Amino acid sequence: PPDGPLSRLPRLRMVSVKENALEALDGRAFPRSIVWLIATSNQVAAVRNADLLGGVRKCMLSHNRLDTAALEELLEGIPELEMLRAACNRAATVPRNLASHAHLAWIALGGNPCSDAQLDSRLAGAEAAEAV
Repeated sequence: PPDGPLSRLPRLRMVSVKENALEALDGRAFPRSIVWLIATSNQVAAVRNADLLGGVRKCMLSHNRLDTAALEELLEGIPELEMLRAACNRAATVPRNLASHAHLAWIALGGNPCSDAQLDSRLAGAEAAEAV
């Protein structure tokens, strides 16, 4: 919870809240010392106060319910982010601020509607080319 027990652990660097049926993450729930946040296999649809997660470098959020807008807010709120694992969420399009993010070096978006649509399009194109 916001301002809960984890937020009062100033030396904590890595947190895993995997498989906890969480519907949202709140930056106020974690100390500023966090550099690695794992929240895979939850029901997270929103990340509140992402700017308070400014020290996070690696963020693993696969198998949640994040849409494109939620991912864009996350990217905007965490300018030092280097790795984002957001596969199997609900992003209909690739986040608009993905390409301009200053430090992002690794991303996983497979299993989202945006990646599924791109794959379907490429496969259809390949099948059409083979038919010729």
